[in-house]
Amino acid sequence: MANTPETAATADDMVCVCFGVKRADIVAHLQNPQQSFDTLVDATGIGTKCTACMLDVDLIVNEVSGRHAMVRLQAGGLEQPLPGPVRGFVHPVDFANSAPFINRDGIRTVLRVLNSGMMFADSKEITGYDYRVHLIGDAGRRHAVLDGRLEARETLELDFSEVAGLPGDGWFILDLRPDKLAVVGTTRPQILLIGPDWAASFHPQLQAMACRGRAIPVGVEGGLLRTSVSVINGYRRPAQIEMSLYGVDKPYEKTATAELGGFCSTLLNLDQYFRDVPDGQMYTLVVRSDVPVRKHVVNIQANGAISIDHFPNFK
Repeated sequence: MANTPETAATADDMVCVCFGVKRADIVAHLQNPQQSFDTLVDATGIGTKCTACMLDVDLIVNEVSGRHAMVRLQAGGLEQPLPGPVRGFVHPVDFANSAPFINRDGIRTVLRVLNSGMMFADSKEITGYDYRVHLIGDAGRRHAVLDGRLEARETLELDFSEVAGLPGDGWFILDLRPDKLAVVGTTRPQILLIGPDWAASFHPQLQAMACRGRAIPVGVEGGLLRTSVSVINGYRRPAQIEMSLYGVDKPYEKTATAELGGFCSTLLNLDQYFRDVPDGQMYTLVVRSDVPVRKHVVNIQANGAISIDHFPNFK
């Protein structure tokens, strides 16, 4: 029996959370002979924000059409940036990504960027980049700037633990400046946290995605949340942070506040702000601020291992 989209998964499966695109939406669009993957991107924006859905999208496109979700440049598009909105995964602009780093207690942070074609395919539609990394301590002081080149089909790897004088906690901005208009491909950076006997990976996102409010689910085990929130303030003026915890199964509501200086970052340990939280149920944590900030959730396991990811891109 053929592995059709409807037998591989249900039609109601959410594929692109950023834009609310379901599997059924993709299938219906591509089954119209007048439509294509390019028109799907134009109509929905799928895959153009965090790009985490692209592997699933590629599989669905291949199942429906027998092709892969490669975006081709228009003739002559390489010479000049396109005016106005940019279609699909083709970009003429810088990518300024930000994320926290940890450089203490036997933990080191490694930044990796692979510059290959979409879905790791060899492609003429990729380009080289100039890169610049600003390493900023949690107190808001810039400690180092790393410059260099990332050519097509090359991999960039930077170990922040090798930077002399870098504080134990902080954040960074990675600016990727392309030589010309090109397909983004696999240039979404990856961050690797390496501990004494564990490792965790996550990807940064554009600093421009900083926002005033986002929510995540958290749980309590053994009376502890074991969760911290990383907050990055990329603005000069201080940010007022408000964290509200709401019970999902049973009524519970508590709010705590913190202040974060300009250009500073911090790890807010929820167990220090929310004590005696009833055990054995789930909660919703809402983090609000008076200026846009970048937020990551940091889960700390009983053995000291860390897992980390950015807050969802939807409210």
